[in-house]
Amino acid sequence: MEYLLSPDTGLIVWTLVTFLCLVVLLGKFAWKPILASIEEREERIKKEIQAAEEARRAADNLKSQYETHLAAIERKTEEMIAEAKKKGDEVQAGLVRQAQASAKEILEKAKDQLDADRERLLADLRGEIGALTAMATERLLKKKTDISEHNRLVEELLEEIGQAPKN
Repeated sequence: MEYLLSPDTGLIVWTLVTFLCLVVLLGKFAWKPILASIEEREERIKKEIQAAEEARRAADNLKSQYETHLAAIERKTEEMIAEAKKKGDEVQAGLVRQAQASAKEILEKAKDQLDADRERLLADLRGEIGALTAMATERLLKKKTDISEHNRLVEELLEEIGQAPKN
């Protein structure tokens, strides 16, 4: 074991010569390819990082375009909904106006019809009253009245009825 701990100059010299030869051989044949491979790998990694950053920027750009487009679509949708609601309200108001006008027209026609029926019934009633009055007068007087006298009496009665208060 002592042999391992005592330095031998010949061994040291040969170890140094071997080490220097190894360094020269490695420097001439191995270091350049290894360094070239490392540099090539470093460039490739830089390019991949740049490509990833460009892809991320493009994705961010597309995302912002998508969000802008989506916001525009939402605004347009809201506008379309508001327009449809406005048109629906207008149609509803138009239908209500039309229904009210139709109801008013129906009421007017009914009122006119009632007035016409009332006038017709009053005319019929006047005729009946005139005839009944003539019969009653004839019986009271026990004599027959002629047509002109009868018409005069009917006219007087109708005038009196016409001046009576109407309900």
